[in-house]
Amino acid sequence: MRHEYTEAVQTIRHYANLRFALFSIFFPVIGGVGIVAFGKGQFDMRAAMAARVAGFVVIAIF
Repeated sequence: MRHEYTEAVQTIRHYANLRFALFSIFFPVIGGVGIVAFGKGQFDMRAAMAARVAGFVVIAIF
């Protein structure tokens, strides 16, 4: 019984750490996509449209 409890705690700890790792990846990716998608004339219109589509895809994945 104790061994099963130890494994369960380790699994919970693993997924809790994974959640924070995903946030540290999500915010920079969305920030970069947002800069390209909504920048004021800095990028080509096709690049901005591709970034907007990529932003929706990234949000859907996360």
